[in-house]
Amino acid sequence: MEQHWQTQYTIIRRATLQTDERAWDDFFKCYQGYVSTIIHKQQPRRPDHEDIVQTVLVKIFKNLSKFEPGGPAKFRTWLYTLIRNAFIDYLRVHDKNKTVDVCDSEGNLPQSLIPQTEPEIEKIAEDEWRAHISNLALKAAEEHFSGKAVMVFKMSAEGVDVDTIANDLGINKRTVYTLKNRVKTFLIKQINELCHDLEL
Repeated sequence: MEQHWQTQYTIIRRATLQTDERAWDDFFKCYQGYVSTIIHKQQPRRPDHEDIVQTVLVKIFKNLSKFEPGGPAKFRTWLYTLIRNAFIDYLRVHDKNKTVDVCDSEGNLPQSLIPQTEPEIEKIAEDEWRAHISNLALKAAEEHFSGKAVMVFKMSAEGVDVDTIANDLGINKRTVYTLKNRVKTFLIKQINELCHDLEL
């Protein structure tokens, strides 16, 4: 079953008003994976990962009214900056409470947590957003296709040759090509639709 996404503008507008009971659920569904991925890349294997994600999502939700559509910053750049700032705030609070050891003796965060330039922030934000869109498309493909189609595509993307895929999955080579192309076509269509619906 395919996901049916609202436009980015609609999600943001409803979440900004914060009067719609479903606004939070829709916002969470759309951005939880994006936030989770960014937090994990900053500090993987944190036991409080889910708590951080929830804290950051709440902060984003409360600050959406400050974003100006059509302004100088793209939404994904604004969003990425807010995620990082909320994450840094979380780390500083917990470091102060001695539950984690993140900052140095002067209370400064590691340099790796602080991009140096606006272009760097924009590039990271764009790369992470594209990865997020690709993951959403792949999830939709997993729900849309039954059988071995997605497995064929994933193995092919990992560089596994056609003969090995056919042998491992018990199918012929023609089927491998057919399934791979079907999934690829579906993913391209999904990515284009998601970019149209979710980018602002």
